[in-house]
Amino acid sequence: MSSTDPFTRVYAALWDVLEKHKGFTDLVKIGNRIKHTDDGFGLRPEKENIMDADLPEVNLIPVNSQILLFATSSSTQAVQEFELRITSGDQRVDRLHFPLKWQVMIALSKCAKLNLPFVKKLTIDSFTETTDDPEVNRGIKGWSARIVIGVEMWFGHTVLQGTDTRILEEI
Repeated sequence: MSSTDPFTRVYAALWDVLEKHKGFTDLVKIGNRIKHTDDGFGLRPEKENIMDADLPEVNLIPVNSQILLFATSSSTQAVQEFELRITSGDQRVDRLHFPLKWQVMIALSKCAKLNLPFVKKLTIDSFTETTDDPEVNRGIKGWSARIVIGVEMWFGHTVLQGTDTRILEEI
């Protein structure tokens, strides 16, 4: 990974955790994993015309952050939230919706700190499920989900001032 900014590293680490879990990759084809970075395969934006082969689709996007520059006298806390949007394309909960939900939970439970020294906690903050979410479903009938994943990070002030970059370097 070439980026030293922690937000890009966390985003890549979340995808890495999901893609290293066979249960997830068995359900979601590589072309249906919508990434907003160049991972060597090129940017894969949401598809405009969705076919059956394009489902389920999983899209990971940053949605909110809270940054406390002076959380303590010597450190900064940043909490970045990501929304994992899942479009199943199936109206049966037992076909893709619940199995994919379960596989995401298993994958995330395997790596509580994403193997990054500045990550202190990984949480699933909310999990919204519906068949009536036009933004996620985009005209496709079936179950969809919005999983909000919170990533809590801590940095010493010396990291932000550029005098200590060790925590951002590769491990």
